[in-house]
Amino acid sequence: MKRLITVAGLMFASTAAVAGSLGDVSDVPATHVKSEKELSGFLGLGALWRPEYIGGDTTETKPVPLISVDYRDIVYFKLNRLGVWVWKQGQEGFRIGAVAQPRRGWRRNDGNRLSGMDTRGDSVEAGVNLAWRYDRFEAEGAYLTDVSDESDGDSAYIKLRYTLMQSPKWNLAGQLGFEYLDDDVTDYYFGVPADEATPIRPAYSPDEEWNTSVSLVATYIINPSWLAMGGFSYTVLGDELQDSPIVEEDDYANVFAGVAWRF
Repeated sequence: MKRLITVAGLMFASTAAVAGSLGDVSDVPATHVKSEKELSGFLGLGALWRPEYIGGDTTETKPVPLISVDYRDIVYFKLNRLGVWVWKQGQEGFRIGAVAQPRRGWRRNDGNRLSGMDTRGDSVEAGVNLAWRYDRFEAEGAYLTDVSDESDGDSAYIKLRYTLMQSPKWNLAGQLGFEYLDDDVTDYYFGVPADEATPIRPAYSPDEEWNTSVSLVATYIINPSWLAMGGFSYTVLGDELQDSPIVEEDDYANVFAGVAWRF
């Protein structure tokens, strides 16, 4: 039990520390590298190509940690999410748990349309999730709330994942995702309050909205100690967000690749 608590603590600290980076790959499906060990996973480093802020038309490349830790299929940190399964039928079937994941914010120097606005901080959202697994297919849904006192809003998602290729060396998974943001979240990250409005950036308060994403992640086992992986996600913003005066692009993509040490 002490070992389990230590692992959970380290993973939660990682979630908060790298929220600004890992929030960009929250739409990428978690990769599963099978292991017979009680504690398994990988640690590595990759490069991430992303928009400077969600809705911006300029991009940047930055380093991103590649982290996956699993303890007995109970406590896990997979690339961007910390979770624990509190009840499950087995490797397949239904399971219920708790999950926490980051949401990326932005700074006024991330784009011209943000000039003069206050920072919208990175946040951590947590809540309950329900999943169903069968063979290569997995469906998951969650309801989350901001626990970092940033947007103070709620969100939810539905994710449908399918393993397209599975071999001793290769794993390729695809995902279709739908994300709900309530009006507190949309207003915080995409709204323009009256005191930040300008003649070319009118005040704006969006309502609740849904975003849609598709993504892929591939893993290649180089040898027993090392693996290479890469991922891609493409997201279309909902109409309420597209209409925001700080949004320049209605859709965006994130791409990452890197190598990691397996344990």
